[in-house]
Amino acid sequence: MDQVKSLKEEIRLKFIEKRNQVTKTEREAWSVSVCDELKTLIGLHRPSVVHSFIPFGSEIDILPLLQNCLDANITLVIPKILKKPFMQQVQITNLHDLVVNRFGTKEPTSENIFRGRIDIVLVPGLAFSTDGFRIGYGGGYYDYFLANQKIPLKVGVGFPFQLVENLPHEDHDIPLDLLVLGDSVIEVAGT
Repeated sequence: MDQVKSLKEEIRLKFIEKRNQVTKTEREAWSVSVCDELKTLIGLHRPSVVHSFIPFGSEIDILPLLQNCLDANITLVIPKILKKPFMQQVQITNLHDLVVNRFGTKEPTSENIFRGRIDIVLVPGLAFSTDGFRIGYGGGYYDYFLANQKIPLKVGVGFPFQLVENLPHEDHDIPLDLLVLGDSVIEVAGT
């Protein structure tokens, strides 16, 4: 088990470095592609509720897509980090109602807790495998959240170079259904 954790940490560091090397121009181009693919996906699935991370640092920028969801009257739910491994689900109506938390990520200022059904969840990651597993930042927040929700579509979001054949995973890791990496939509093997 400790070997898996150690291997995951090596992968984290490698992919953070790779992601940090993406130029501003490349990041902008990939972000537009991802937003276009997600917009098409949302158009096909017609969700009432989308749950999403708010990008930070060198992550892919999906804020234009999130604004598009708000403009289309899709309920947008954003996580607020609580004591590990819990996230509170908060509905927002404006992307400007966010503050930087203790981890350096943005979270809602609203207290409008969402307790309804989520149709699609957009999940960040540092690396994604073809069988739907991901390596995040190591807090376990998304695995705990996904394990305790019935969500029809779990979508990993990132850059094309974040896709690998296999990743180490543990029993508590929850696989995703679909990956949107750059201009590629990848159906996860076995879903």
